[in-house]
Amino acid sequence: MQDVTITSFAPGLADDAVWDAYYALRRLYHDEAAEDIYFRSSAEMRDDLSQVTWFLDQRRWIAQRNDEVIGYLFAAAVLPACSSYNERRHIVEADLYVTPGQRRRGVARRMLGVLRDFMEENCATVATMRSSVAQGQAFLRALGAEEKMRDIRSRLVLARLDWDMVFAWRDGLRRALPGCTMMIHAGRVPESEWMALMPAINAGLRDIPVGELDGPCLELTAEIWRDWYIQFDRRGVEHHMIVLHDTSGVVAGVTDVEWSPREPGRVGQILTAVRRDVRGRGLARGIKAAMLLHIRNHFPAVTELVTSSPLGNEPMLAINHRLGFTNVETSVIYQIGRDVLP
Repeated sequence: MQDVTITSFAPGLADDAVWDAYYALRRLYHDEAAEDIYFRSSAEMRDDLSQVTWFLDQRRWIAQRNDEVIGYLFAAAVLPACSSYNERRHIVEADLYVTPGQRRRGVARRMLGVLRDFMEENCATVATMRSSVAQGQAFLRALGAEEKMRDIRSRLVLARLDWDMVFAWRDGLRRALPGCTMMIHAGRVPESEWMALMPAINAGLRDIPVGELDGPCLELTAEIWRDWYIQFDRRGVEHHMIVLHDTSGVVAGVTDVEWSPREPGRVGQILTAVRRDVRGRGLARGIKAAMLLHIRNHFPAVTELVTSSPLGNEPMLAINHRLGFTNVETSVIYQIGRDVLP
């Protein structure tokens, strides 16, 4: 192990040879996981990873043997500027990968020591890590990490969709919530609407089942939304949202998606949420159906919709099943205490 070095890695500052080696490792990681996710070009990935998120302390490290990059570590912790800092300051999100030929040689454990140091620096006590492959899951369990939840990634092929059912679900909204109105924001949600929408969005995010996961989700604020749109503008991403209001003008439900020119044939679902007091009326499936019709009209070249849902979110999983979504990947999310790390 003396010939292995672990160093801090800044994508925007790395020389081209080191970047190319890192990019090759990321390709290995992507292919091994068989992820149904677009693999970014070298230029796209380097630009994306060079961005700074003002509310997160994000760092990367690489493990090298000679000129070969054989492993990488990513870790992120919330900064005091984040509104969710007090609730999430003890949590670090982390990702770790070692190339197949270099496993069982202590490389991963050395990198976990770097993670432990990062956690100590940020006064964090719990690390969250995920894996969609059996070998990664076995490694995390062997470390002493505990499974907290499962996340299901699924795909809907629009050509197989029962559009008559979709129209019926959409048309059922007015019967389920008499006097309701629907607003479609295509491309961007105007900033003037954010303050009215954020309470409903944050309530929906808090209600998503997270199993036994420690730590709440990040609260959406105007500052985070603004930063989100800066990154969308940089990549040419469109954000589309449908908002359902009741007769009093109060938000009853929201659903939103994103479209990227990197994947012109695919739209990604972000959130579908309905206010607690009007649940059980078919509003979630109604606004989701309205979004599907909007996608068909606005993006004629789009052929599929992808989404992720926690295993415990049975109502949403049932809607997705009725629509014809098929599961393509299940990720297991683990958490491990800092004192357990090697």
